Amino acid sequence: MPPLAFDGTADALLQPFDSRGRRHLEYVRDRGTAPDLPFDEMIRVFRESYPAIAFETWPLADPDATFAP
Repeated sequence: MPPLAFDGTADALLQPFDSRGRRHLEYVRDRGTAPDLPFDEMIRVFRESYPAIAFETWPLADPDATFAP
């Protein structure tokens, strides 16, 4: 994947095309900006979008989880 060009004025989030010019990624829904990470909303949407994945097994899916360094 070539580096993503960034001009300092336009958004440069993730590379939309691969090195052969094929569509690699598409933003389907813009959820706007937030003053902080919308963690609960992200987990809710992941669960709705990917019901076969057991998110409960992910340590970060539990916002009260503690992590040892």
